[in-house]
Amino acid sequence: MNKKKKTDRLKAGALGLALAFSITAAVPQYTVFAETAQEQQSGSAQAEAALNAMPRTPQNAADVMMVVEAAKLYEALDDQQKDEISPGLRAKLTAAQQQAGIVNRTCKDITVTGDLPWYVQFTVEESDDMSAPSDYMVVAPYEMHLTNLLDGSDYDLNGQEVSVSIPKPEGDTYDSYKILHYLDDGSIEYITPTEQEGRLIFQTASFSLFKLGGTTELVGGTHQIYEDAVRPSDSESGGSSSSSSGSSGKNQPSNAAGSSTSKNTGSSSQNANTSKGSSSSGKNSASSLGTVPETGEKGLKWLYGVGCAVSLLTVVGILIHIDLEKKRSRE
Repeated sequence: MNKKKKTDRLKAGALGLALAFSITAAVPQYTVFAETAQEQQSGSAQAEAALNAMPRTPQNAADVMMVVEAAKLYEALDDQQKDEISPGLRAKLTAAQQQAGIVNRTCKDITVTGDLPWYVQFTVEESDDMSAPSDYMVVAPYEMHLTNLLDGSDYDLNGQEVSVSIPKPEGDTYDSYKILHYLDDGSIEYITPTEQEGRLIFQTASFSLFKLGGTTELVGGTHQIYEDAVRPSDSESGGSSSSSSGSSGKNQPSNAAGSSTSKNTGSSSQNANTSKGSSSSGKNSASSLGTVPETGEKGLKWLYGVGCAVSLLTVVGILIHIDLEKKRSRE
């Protein structure tokens, strides 16, 4: 009898130990499960709260950032959690993202258009860098960039072209404009913009420093782009030509006697401007940049020289005529 009681006690003890071990092992698993469920519930609650707080139609950068944060919380949910978000809030998010894309395209009255995600923000900062090649006068320098608001990184167009629209300068006194795009490799891309309703529009496949230069038409149909109020007499050094190519992304101006051609990177159209002056052979051409026609100070000096020569010949002829008359009277 005592032996049987002893055996029962051992069995009860073993059972108790097994039960205690099972409970000890189950507690951490239950804790992890409870924490995971709490985190999921917390994530859903945070996303729902952010969706409720964000504006349906964002109007400024602060509103856009509220939409970005709500979208990040929503996208972090799994499919089941997303289904738990009400259809009304999901529709609100879609509408807010579309409006945020519109707000993100404009900064300081400068607008970019193209196939860009809604979360890509276009930013413009005015630059103090007024330097430029000697043939150009900078009207307005801009630092332009694209930013991925989801992670804060720079957005790369990867060769895709977008269109940029900037306002024409106030008190416009220029006949035409040129966009100078300073590329990462140190070269300058020269872009000829088109004018539409008081704005200048050009195409680009990358963003960095852009400078707007203005051109003024001179006597004889020639164009000169001035820097620091250069006088016409300081620019009688022949012609130069400049071109811009969207496919290569690089271009430097080169000197040439003959025609000057500018290629618009967006439309791939070409415009040639040629002005004709006088030379010893009767024909000479000047480029649209950097040349002053012969009708200026140089032309006046030439006319003055011709006048002096004619006057001298006239005096010599009169003296010869007087001498001949004297000889006839003596005879």
